Amino acid sequence: MPRYIDEDGKAKVIEVKFADKNKGYTHLFSQKIIECLQAVRVQKVVAELLQTTAHIVRSVMDNSVEKALEKREIIQGFKNISLDEKAYTKENKYATILIDSDKNCVVELMEWRKEKSVKALFYAVTSEETQPQIERVNIDRWKPYIHAMNEIAPQAIIVRDKFHLIKKLSEAIDKTRREEVKNNPILLNQKYTVLKNAENRNQHQQKAFEKINQANLKTAQVWSVRKNFKSMF
Repeated sequence: MPRYIDEDGKAKVIEVKFADKNKGYTHLFSQKIIECLQAVRVQKVVAELLQTTAHIVRSVMDNSVEKALEKREIIQGFKNISLDEKAYTKENKYATILIDSDKNCVVELMEWRKEKSVKALFYAVTSEETQPQIERVNIDRWKPYIHAMNEIAPQAIIVRDKFHLIKKLSEAIDKTRREEVKNNPILLNQKYTVLKNAENRNQHQQKAFEKINQANLKTAQVWSVRKNFKSMF
């Protein structure tokens, strides 16, 4: 932006509403970068699309997070929560994420996914070691999370994550197929035929599955169990 000389003879930059001071881009450009990141999720590609630098893209990201954290109000008295994990480096370093399930928003996160990480996470948010107000917690089968919640909120109902429940049922289908294939050649090379949902099979796979189903094999029965389980949701 243009500069001017003030009453004391000092050079100052004209301040405007459409851009932050000392930033080389406008709010509108920042908004466009965020929109592109939400769609593409690769900083380098977004920089190329908008003919800017990766440094600018990263600056917009950091600035947006900083402003959001300043405006954020810590949610107190949450009753229904979710605990999840997120790898944030190529070396598989994880962060534990606390989510308010009722408001569908992130409350806080903490480095690592250990039992002590969960305890530190809740203490950082509420300054309390126990959480008697929690009624339900949605988590996967990760034991450190389960152990931590049994101590922090023993009264809470633990709800298993749908994704991981379906995953366990899919593993059961494949395990059954590997046991039966020894005596049933029709299961040979049909791993993905029996793992797929009916609507996702091609014509060849559908014919193969019909033969497996007609033979009343346990693999087909376990597949039906998973289908029925999905219908519950």
